[in-house]
Amino acid sequence: MTPATAGGSVSVMVAQSGKPDFGRETWVYLSGVASQTHVVYAASYIRSLLASSPGRVVVVDMGLRWFLGERRVSQRDLEELLPDNPRMSLTTLSEVGWRVDRDADAIYVAIGAPGSKALVRLRACNPLRRLPVVVVDEGLGSHGTWRTRREAMLREGGRRGRSTVRALISATTRAVMTTCRWSLYERENGRFVVNPDVSREFLGGTRNAPGGRGALFSADHRPLGVFLSQPWVELGVLDDATYLGHLADLTRAAAEVGVRLRVLPHPAEDASRFAGLDALVHHSPAELDAVVSDAAVVLGASSTALLNLAAVHGMPAIRVSLPQVSLLDADLSTRQRELLDQYLSPPIAIGQLGLALAMHLPSVRPPTEALSPSGGQRLRPSDPVGLGQLTERPAQVRGASDARRDGAGTRRRQQGPDVLGHDLGPRVDRISPGGRPA
Repeated sequence: MTPATAGGSVSVMVAQSGKPDFGRETWVYLSGVASQTHVVYAASYIRSLLASSPGRVVVVDMGLRWFLGERRVSQRDLEELLPDNPRMSLTTLSEVGWRVDRDADAIYVAIGAPGSKALVRLRACNPLRRLPVVVVDEGLGSHGTWRTRREAMLREGGRRGRSTVRALISATTRAVMTTCRWSLYERENGRFVVNPDVSREFLGGTRNAPGGRGALFSADHRPLGVFLSQPWVELGVLDDATYLGHLADLTRAAAEVGVRLRVLPHPAEDASRFAGLDALVHHSPAELDAVVSDAAVVLGASSTALLNLAAVHGMPAIRVSLPQVSLLDADLSTRQRELLDQYLSPPIAIGQLGLALAMHLPSVRPPTEALSPSGGQRLRPSDPVGLGQLTERPAQVRGASDARRDGAGTRRRQQGPDVLGHDLGPRVDRISPGGRPA
């Protein structure tokens, strides 16, 4: 079976000459997918590709990646989260093989960094063919260095020598082989801006819709906050009892100022760990969960999910500094730190949560006193220095409500053709779905 028979119909565009133009078929070889959010990043690129060409797009799944010993994404996730378009079909590498039909174009799309083995084999099987390489975001890790990637591999159980080699190879292939980067966050005039094509994909892909904005408040009319958990226990950063103790402290601190705090387990966590807490089990990842995006506030450590909810959904977001976990922030790259600091406030201690919630939520009354950032001296809510240090929201987030409503993003768009010669129409400045920087 060839991709041309994989289902779907071909849309006909009438060219200026009046003759129908069926367009060339494009095979998109997709690799490195390890989560549902990875699928969303890739879907935004594929949607732009569909908009730029009248031809069919065949997505070739090259295999799903594992994370912490298990597969966290499925073929069904690909089917549900990739664009629902009659000109797009989904198939697998085992069905179509490595050799691209001579009448089709091909693009290799990788999450995070190109897979060197996969790319070498693709080129070997198609020696005379242009093969643009598009690197799609994997999250905050996409803005790191080879050292930050190595540290992430070590936390996941890798050995130092092997992790160092793998991180160096990944950084080299990304720098040398990439034709185009398709990222949610890009630099423009010294600041980060949001790619509206990617942000719209996240805003349009929310699941578990609560049926309105009732999730902003709990059943007893308290503001609802959601803590985005991370697999710190699975990664060996914290033991089970210590982590649950921190979450209990957070829940009490929120309750003291009238906020109901629920915990969203990470897909890689054992959700049964949170049986004694108010947890959102069997839910989608944070950026795709309507219960989360409709909450009054989100909390968590420095993470991709917290960043995206603040920058894309325009949500009030509070970084909480947990003992041991906060030490990991020292391993962030300069670019990662700058990105987090642009959209998120500085991390606060658990003892300052009530004060921070009062600053973000007008309906919350501030506590009479709170711990200072140093952990000893007490601050009054009227202390402007303390409030500024703890809870000053970045200007980009304070003005993000428009982006939350329509997903329009903040980036200006231009016109231009892509590498395959298609008229791209409106697109993100300097990025082309066809795989070539403008």
